[in-house]
Amino acid sequence: MRTSARKPKIGVNLDIRTDKTTNYVVNRAYIRAIIESGGMPIIIPPCDRNMMRSYARTLDGMLFIGGPDYSPALYGETDHPTIKHLDPERENFDLTLFAYLHKRRIPILGICGGMQLINIVLGGSLIQDIDTHRPGSGAAHSTGTIPAAYHPVDLVKGSRLATIYGATRIETIVSSHHQSIKNLGRDLILQGISAADGIVEAIALVGDDYLVGVQWHPEQDYPTNKPLFDSLITAAGSRRQK
Repeated sequence: MRTSARKPKIGVNLDIRTDKTTNYVVNRAYIRAIIESGGMPIIIPPCDRNMMRSYARTLDGMLFIGGPDYSPALYGETDHPTIKHLDPERENFDLTLFAYLHKRRIPILGICGGMQLINIVLGGSLIQDIDTHRPGSGAAHSTGTIPAAYHPVDLVKGSRLATIYGATRIETIVSSHHQSIKNLGRDLILQGISAADGIVEAIALVGDDYLVGVQWHPEQDYPTNKPLFDSLITAAGSRRQK
């Protein structure tokens, strides 16, 4: 068993919520999933570039979490009425951190909004609201709570995700999103779709570098999705040994 000093260090970004006070928050299920798969979570708050680089030098991998919506202006569109914006501090930091880590080929897993972040930064675009785009389909993907909607996902035969899961279908995933990918970003390939309506559910980067995004919330069902978190830790561990 790995000691703490040898566990791959996995960065986790934070959401920002404002009520009576402003809080940095992260669902503990993300943290638990990394720990259960043998990684050491490193919480990364929004910070300046010098501190960001210092954090990055310690990382073997990165998990980008979900949350509210990235600005449609990032992919050349105006806001749909359903848009709920991320805090600008988080949005700006996420964009900068992802670009920095991706350039350095650090293994990255994006979950829900994290997958959308990957696609946006690499030049792709989003369907801003699934139910507007395809009336009646939105409820299959979100009920407004977590755990939320549940549905099967079909994985592309021979894809990285199918290899990770050892199957071409995940019978039940936990889903909570009202947006999805419209156009894929540079060098991204489709890995999986919602079985019922074809909504993009998983993507990966062309080639050997580990850059994976899933639209569902694997951290909310760790036993089913253990292979996914294991794959991130394995990729991070391999990078650490180079």
